Amino acid sequence: MAFKRAQAAVEYLIILAVVIIIALVVVGVLGGFPALTRGVNEKESALYWQGAEVAIQRFFVTYDANKTTFTLRNNKNFDVRLNLNTYANTSSLQITDNTGAYTFMNMTCRTPSDCNPVTATTIVISPGDSKTFYVNHPDWQTRFCLNKGDTFSRRVTFNYQDAEGNSYTFVGTIPLVTTCQ
Repeated sequence: MAFKRAQAAVEYLIILAVVIIIALVVVGVLGGFPALTRGVNEKESALYWQGAEVAIQRFFVTYDANKTTFTLRNNKNFDVRLNLNTYANTSSLQITDNTGAYTFMNMTCRTPSDCNPVTATTIVISPGDSKTFYVNHPDWQTRFCLNKGDTFSRRVTFNYQDAEGNSYTFVGTIPLVTTCQ
């Protein structure tokens, strides 16, 4: 009698395990686990980056390194100071290159009004304000945007300071995704 109960319990557990495995396979095939079935698309990336501490509102990535632009917005409740150039690896913007290593990027103001107030290497963005920058690197075409039409999917990190000189780092958990123009 006890043998029949144990056998029934084992059969029940085996059937339950098979049903759970089938359910997981169906959910996976139907896209229920996005991290396992596909990468991040451009819309998801744009939504994420618009809500970041230092938001990337708009970005236009080109094969020509001199025309790539980022519009950055300060989503913090205090002034954000960004370093603009890569002198001694001090740029606020770092992007992973095609080897997976972070590379400091040069940022230059697109228009003089985007750089007020500005020192030689620092720009201040007030809470809620936006500034537009050209973003480049001497090896842009070989490290970031090889050909027109290529997918640009890179991890981005911002290092910035507040007015008192306290340093902050924001590491994006979702890559910046677009198409090289």
